[in-house]
Amino acid sequence: MGPFKAILAHEYGHFSNRDTAGGGFALAVRRSLLTMAHNLAAGGAATWYNPAWLFLYSFNLVFLRISQGASRLQEIMADRWAAFAYGAKAFEQGLRHVVERSFWFQAHANATLQEVVDGHMALANLYSYEPSKGPAEREIVDAAEEAIQAKPSPYDSHPSPAERFTLVNALQTRHTGPTSDTEQSAWDLFEDRAGIQCRMTDQIRENVEKNHGVTIPRGT
Repeated sequence: MGPFKAILAHEYGHFSNRDTAGGGFALAVRRSLLTMAHNLAAGGAATWYNPAWLFLYSFNLVFLRISQGASRLQEIMADRWAAFAYGAKAFEQGLRHVVERSFWFQAHANATLQEVVDGHMALANLYSYEPSKGPAEREIVDAAEEAIQAKPSPYDSHPSPAERFTLVNALQTRHTGPTSDTEQSAWDLFEDRAGIQCRMTDQIRENVEKNHGVTIPRGT
């Protein structure tokens, strides 16, 4: 439960730092830049000799470096809240879990949906379904570790997880030992795990039908 609390503390850190206050403005500027670039390209004006295009292209690169750099700083400052509240170790465990499970879920969902669609089968609960050819655990672990250690680009909105681990572990935090709820699972906070999973599966089946025109029966 400690790692889960640390991840939540990170998100609440964004609110405490008022990070959402200027986000709308930055997104509006980016949307305007993309709209202008699209219009220039559609009109055949996206050429290397067009001063307007060159200015727009250069300004967009500068804007992205500045705004994404600010976003990375916001992530680091929110990490500090998590580390001070629940410890650097709990935060690192939580973030590692998020990265690894995101890769696992992507592989599991792809294998499950492929099997269900090809076999014209029903799907009531994507999360509990066990495909005949499940994701390779070693490949998932390796892919997650590669993502954790990846070098961030100046245009990334988040620092690399490895960089974030280094920074939080350099902080002098008081929380170094286990808490009383260490053995608890985050699922203990929910009364109807299966019901939540089925509702999420309903949304996934709806998205598959909307985006790919494939209907997957709900089943029981």
